[in-house]
Amino acid sequence: MNSGSSRQLAAAGVYAVVLGWLLAFPGQWQGLCYRLLGTSPGLSGLSDGKSLLVLTGQHLAVVAASAALATVIGTLIALANRTSRTTTLSSAAAALSGIPSIIILSLTLPVTGYGKLPAIIALTLWSMVPVANSCRAAINSVPASLLETGQALGLTGRQIWLKIIIPAAWPTYKSGLRVMLVSNISAATLASVVGAGGLGTAVFAGIKTFDTVLLISGTTPIVLLALIADKLLEAAP
Repeated sequence: MNSGSSRQLAAAGVYAVVLGWLLAFPGQWQGLCYRLLGTSPGLSGLSDGKSLLVLTGQHLAVVAASAALATVIGTLIALANRTSRTTTLSSAAAALSGIPSIIILSLTLPVTGYGKLPAIIALTLWSMVPVANSCRAAINSVPASLLETGQALGLTGRQIWLKIIIPAAWPTYKSGLRVMLVSNISAATLASVVGAGGLGTAVFAGIKTFDTVLLISGTTPIVLLALIADKLLEAAP
């Protein structure tokens, strides 16, 4: 492990410790914020009685499911269209990137109803675009000379993929995964709008009651989760 990866892991560890403290002692964190801001609580706890820890778990569940599906689907789209520049699948995926996640979420409701399913579907459709783009760019960035060298050495198609294409394409592909995961963690805030729970519950409760501290209580874990995910992926070999 190089020094750069060690620094990223150390930063992720610091963020994780801060997040753990916020989730373990939310009352102390909120009390400190109220004192610093010089305000009084507009709402004692969350409106639905759920703890911040439970909401964080719900948030992570939606993110994990949609990110995993987006990674698989986006990668398959890129692999299926890696040789052509304009195809039906890639064009459809690109079109999704211009649609806000809240619009995609709204369009899924008539079919799926409320709950976690519409949130996962909407986030998957929205998140697979950067994965597909980065995967395709990563594969196309592999120098043709490397492929020709592999063929000259008598490597099979599978060996060329495992020993040449994947190692050479991984850094670019990983960058796309980082963008997707951080964006997904942020966009998952909207999951609470369709009854999927998550940290958006605290965020929108704070907005509704004009409670700045409750708003901060919801947004801070989201920021920390995004930072942790970004640092962990950056440290990945």
